[in-house]
Amino acid sequence: MNAIEHALNGIDTTADATGVTRDYLSLITGIRAGLYKQRATWPEWIGLSKKMPGKKSAAFAEPIADIAVQYENHPLLHQEYPLLRRAGPSPSPPTA
Repeated sequence: MNAIEHALNGIDTTADATGVTRDYLSLITGIRAGLYKQRATWPEWIGLSKKMPGKKSAAFAEPIADIAVQYENHPLLHQEYPLLRRAGPSPSPPTA
């Protein structure tokens, strides 16, 4: 959540007025609301791992993408989508 707040506070739409940045800000604003309600979806996490704002704002998005790309290792994803588990490597079970 901190990475999203940092990006929202740091991206200057005056300096970076591109459509891709505007779309990115809309994306992370919506996902922030979902995170507050604990309702962020797997497609949203995938989107965060792949979408970026314009070049002038990319540095603010990189921490978000670094976190979001880890969605594929989340155990709940493998519980909720068993077909994906068979399609790719599954995480190692936790050790006691």
